[in-house]
Amino acid sequence: MSHSKVNQTTRDIIFVFNEHKLLILQNLYDCKDDVCGCDLIDKLKIRKDLLSYHIKSLRDRGFIEEIKCGVKKKYSITKNKNEIVKNILTTAKLI
Repeated sequence: MSHSKVNQTTRDIIFVFNEHKLLILQNLYDCKDDVCGCDLIDKLKIRKDLLSYHIKSLRDRGFIEEIKCGVKKKYSITKNKNEIVKNILTTAKLI
């Protein structure tokens, strides 16, 4: 019996299908500017530690980048993942 490997795009899709990750990506995708972490906490109504956890995992997988602005951190979708994020968010709306 042969096992086929799941391609990277499929792994990315499976990885982000979590309510908080999807909401973070949606907010970053919808905003044309970088988004401050404190604004995401207020908008998504989630705890700071939970946001930090999901931000770190999304950063580690290359979905978002972090820009330090003084003591604040701002986030945006990385250019190389922009199209896949668009496709993921479109798919999530269909389900």
